[in-house]
Amino acid sequence: MSQLAEIERAGLEYLPRVLSGEEGAEEKEENASVYRDRKIPAFISSEKKLSGAEKGTAYHSVMEHIPFTAENKSPEDVAAFIEELAAKNILSPAEASAVDPERISAFFSSDVGKRAVTAPEVFKEAPFVYRKEYMGREILVQGTIDCYFEEADGIVLVDYKSNYVDKADLKAQLEELRQSYLPQLSLYREAIEHIQGKKVKEAVLYLFSTGGELRVD
Repeated sequence: MSQLAEIERAGLEYLPRVLSGEEGAEEKEENASVYRDRKIPAFISSEKKLSGAEKGTAYHSVMEHIPFTAENKSPEDVAAFIEELAAKNILSPAEASAVDPERISAFFSSDVGKRAVTAPEVFKEAPFVYRKEYMGREILVQGTIDCYFEEADGIVLVDYKSNYVDKADLKAQLEELRQSYLPQLSLYREAIEHIQGKKVKEAVLYLFSTGGELRVD
């Protein structure tokens, strides 16, 4: 039985640590080995058109593996990094083609991106499992948090979204996104505060389509 399966069976709490920068390189390399030897199915090729959800998964995979450092974050650098992920079979050719290097690069130039790279640690793709009371009964809550990091006065939670946003109707669409993802981020906030015992001071949606940040409180 895997470690996570054992934790789920016991109803315990789990928020693993994924480090930023070079310190976590060995851990990331070990995790990547799970994908490296997979055979990409014939129906997945560079010509295959990915769904919106599949594109989102590709963006999340890049953000999971890319070092959270200020160096080597130009669009050209990011494009080369994506090629490396494809060469290691961490991304399929179709997934690699679906990710815009400029949008990944823009994250590291954003306010929340700059804050993340200066944080002592960045926690990425962090699964959690814990028990809580809901409508008079105990339930098991589990999920995976895209990213969070700690500053002096609390934790900042970041959730990536690759949704298409029509800038012609930006204000209305941003409010729709805020309301749509409020329950999800409220659950993530609760999980971090419950397990880590620390306050989440900000919950932010980062929108790859616009390069904008949306506070969700």
